[in-house]
Amino acid sequence: MTWSSIAPALTLLMRLDVLAAVGGFPVASKLGGEDLGLGFMVRAFGYDIEPVPYLENSDTPPRLRIMITQLAGWFLGSLGYLLFWVRARHSVRSRNPWRLYGATALGIWTALKWLCLIPVLSLHIWLAVRLHMTIWTIAFYLTYYYFGFLVVTLLVRRLPIHLFDRPSRVDILRIAAVYWLVPLIRNLAAVKGLYWGLCILSGANFLKPKTERA
Repeated sequence: MTWSSIAPALTLLMRLDVLAAVGGFPVASKLGGEDLGLGFMVRAFGYDIEPVPYLENSDTPPRLRIMITQLAGWFLGSLGYLLFWVRARHSVRSRNPWRLYGATALGIWTALKWLCLIPVLSLHIWLAVRLHMTIWTIAFYLTYYYFGFLVVTLLVRRLPIHLFDRPSRVDILRIAAVYWLVPLIRNLAAVKGLYWGLCILSGANFLKPKTERA
């Protein structure tokens, strides 16, 4: 379990005594991320969030543009970690301050890693070229990302086929061919989500696009 746990409202099953202990449902934020806010409080109080695989089954966006829009919405919600602490009731903040400090710090760190991924990677590559370590850097990068891809692929094939569609070999090869672009896609989504957040917080006439599929 991590501090960045999510409590998705669409499939939420929660004990009422736990909900009361964490101060009820979080107040809605302009940035969204209410599921992150609830997960933040639940984990800060030391409770576990257990995903139910059957309810977690969902489709991925069919187009790259739609996926970037969806990821931008998720990143925008992660910026809510800047507000979750403030919006928590005083009684909640005074009861477990250090847990909340830790949850806030890790949530913000996650958002920063997402936003700064390409700048840091670009700096790494630039230094590698200057130090004549380009091949080693590329090998490390591909190993780092494709090792996770291999593990996930193997785990997916072990899931119950009546609950999850089994990807074909062609689908796996297609994903593998573009998987090295994942950091760029995530970074573009983060920049887009940051732009949305600035528009919302500045009071501009802006309507956040729908980011989840029905």
